[in-house]
Amino acid sequence: MNIPEQELYISSVKIDGSDLELRLITDYHPGAKPTAHSIFISAPTNAAELMRFAEEQKQSNDYLYIYQEENTLILETEHGESLKVEFSAIKSSERSLDIAELKEIMERTYSWYLSENEHSRLLQSRICEALKILIETQRRVSIKSETHEKGSTACTLYSQQAVLINRVIKALET
Repeated sequence: MNIPEQELYISSVKIDGSDLELRLITDYHPGAKPTAHSIFISAPTNAAELMRFAEEQKQSNDYLYIYQEENTLILETEHGESLKVEFSAIKSSERSLDIAELKEIMERTYSWYLSENEHSRLLQSRICEALKILIETQRRVSIKSETHEKGSTACTLYSQQAVLINRVIKALET
């Protein structure tokens, strides 16, 4: 069997007589090359249980690890749940993603984009607020520094604080 040893997601399960096709897709994080794999299982001993398990994992969008021990296919979820399926024959092949899978990938990627965009906007507003606070603090420290005699300890400390605040402001503005 030629299934990648990585997280896989269930795309679909089809029954054709006494045979079953389990279609899986690899993770589709940005930068990853998504691929689909079909596992063709002849005469699975517990087809109904496999169908139920596959539908539950598809609905919960949990990833699976799949491996074979002799005539048993083992599907294990990211949470440790597993299902063993005995069969008479098995074969697998890499496939192109179908339209439904591409649509799902696009929808999920778009939702990630929206989430990251909102998070970025929130962070940007927090940085702007922090800049306002720092600029006001820098103004106040500068005034305090000017009210003390040059070379005095207080003047030196206020000058050092002003330099530090200025460095933080420049870091946040870039």
